[in-house]
Amino acid sequence: MDADLTLRLARAIHDRYVAGQVAEGRPFGVAPLVAWEDLPEDLRAANVAQARDIPEKLDRIGCTLGPAAENGAHAFTRTEVERLARYEHDRWSQQRRQAGWTYGPVRDDAAKRHDCLVSWDRLSEAEREKDRDVVRRIPGLLAEAGLQVIPA
Repeated sequence: MDADLTLRLARAIHDRYVAGQVAEGRPFGVAPLVAWEDLPEDLRAANVAQARDIPEKLDRIGCTLGPAAENGAHAFTRTEVERLARYEHDRWSQQRRQAGWTYGPVRDDAAKRHDCLVSWDRLSEAEREKDRDVVRRIPGLLAEAGLQVIPA
């Protein structure tokens, strides 16, 4: 993917995350629930890394990116969602650690501590569902960019 597409997808990832969190009752205006322009650089980088990784995720399940077609978006199977969600959590954990974050029992952005920097097996079901949602949103994100998931 080129840099422009990656950045557009990263912004869309962030915007969808914020909208979902606000819909669940979390207040807008406190990082990470802020406009893209107000997002701290390390959190922007996390969104860019997630967007950049989309082709790798698709490759892991034998799919690729292609131009959108009228036959509709690919829907991931339950097995694909679970596999890619585990992979996404591992990818996210590694990216956060490389950015200087460590595990802490309570999230503290200023201290770069996060309670989700644990293995998938130790992750709460609610947090696992967030990773599943990341995967489920991929076809829609790509469709907005004029692309689609193409099964091999």
